[in-house]
Amino acid sequence: RVAISVSDKGTGMTDDVKRKVFDPFFTTKEQGKGTGLGLSIVYGAVTQAGGTIEIDSSPGAGSTFTIFLPHYVTNTERGNLYEELTHVTGSGETVLVVDDEAAVRSAMSKILRRGSYRVLEAASGEEAVSLFEKGADDIRLLITDIVMPGMNGPQLCVLLRKNRPDLPVIFASGYGFEALTAQGLDPSNLRIVSKPFHRAELLGAVARAISPGPILSPLDSQSRPPVVMGREGG
Repeated sequence: RVAISVSDKGTGMTDDVKRKVFDPFFTTKEQGKGTGLGLSIVYGAVTQAGGTIEIDSSPGAGSTFTIFLPHYVTNTERGNLYEELTHVTGSGETVLVVDDEAAVRSAMSKILRRGSYRVLEAASGEEAVSLFEKGADDIRLLITDIVMPGMNGPQLCVLLRKNRPDLPVIFASGYGFEALTAQGLDPSNLRIVSKPFHRAELLGAVARAISPGPILSPLDSQSRPPVVMGREGG
């Protein structure tokens, strides 16, 4: 792992503040002086990259934030990881796929079904809610676009998690993590797969979401193989 530490000589934090410091919209600043999104966005970006953050702070002693990130993966190693992730499969778990673009939704569903997952498809947030109400106990994962007509992805996530707070969610989108934290979503148990993506990225993200813990080392988003979502060979 690679460690990056940032320290200050400020007032420090109590244990209560440290427990809340990564929560969206939490801030110790006066009203109008801060949004409380900065550290939440950092937390989301770091965890999305497979890293962790540790805090060393106490009142009057300043604060030190240490970010731990996976080491750089070479192109050869990355190719091997893509090959291994391509063969990661499920065991019949039910995945709810939501995207208003039929071609994208179909491509994701095709990849997942080939990966031994049971797939429910919805063209809108409203349709997804209806499907979820019929099979909430069986659905192990939600995969949704962020921007959709009517109910968007973050709104759908919040609504479904009222009944299933532990529901893992993957956002398949061209938008970044800040689009989620800006809407007040708890970044824990959330992942983003950036469009366009290789099928190995989707299968790897799904496997990690359903069974928390590293399946394989995270993949760098650069230097991907040329096969991308929607054109993955038939």
